[in-house]
Amino acid sequence: MLNPTYAKDKAMVWAFGSRIKEADAASFEACDAGAQPLSIRKDAIEPYMEITEKGYGKDANNVYYMGFWGKPTIVKNADPATFVSFGDNYAKDAQRVFYEKYSLPKASPATWDYIHEGFYYTRDGNRIYYMNRLMKGVDVETFELLFDAEEEESGNYYQYARDKNTYYDRGNPITKEAYEKRGELPEGYE
Repeated sequence: MLNPTYAKDKAMVWAFGSRIKEADAASFEACDAGAQPLSIRKDAIEPYMEITEKGYGKDANNVYYMGFWGKPTIVKNADPATFVSFGDNYAKDAQRVFYEKYSLPKASPATWDYIHEGFYYTRDGNRIYYMNRLMKGVDVETFELLFDAEEEESGNYYQYARDKNTYYDRGNPITKEAYEKRGELPEGYE
């Protein structure tokens, strides 16, 4: 077993119980720990981290991604020789940046970076991304993440952001009013 996601023997490679038929067992290696936190439960009597098995692996010919559900997938256009996983859903090679099995449109591995740990918003020069999606029309200069002390302490962020023009919820534009009403229960609920 290479990690909680990947295992191999002399002839075959598996990802979470599914055989990767295309994988070359002789050159296959795990690119990360093969497990990522789903959430950190600091509010429990005994704090704990919920873990899921997922991550990147590679051989001489391909890069593979095994997600939370599904089967291992070849990461298209990824270069195994220069591929590096960041230990979460993000990775890069010499030419591209990846979120899971998807490349980030127009992202440069030389300038791409996280905005804040725990958020799925990232940046590359004058572009903002949410997961693998390029956010269009964002004012990069005024873009900021929105979170409170409770979110910061728990490490569980709700993925809100804003720029001078609008607010965002998980990368989608929302109104200021919708942002201000977040967390409120619909009428008739307690």
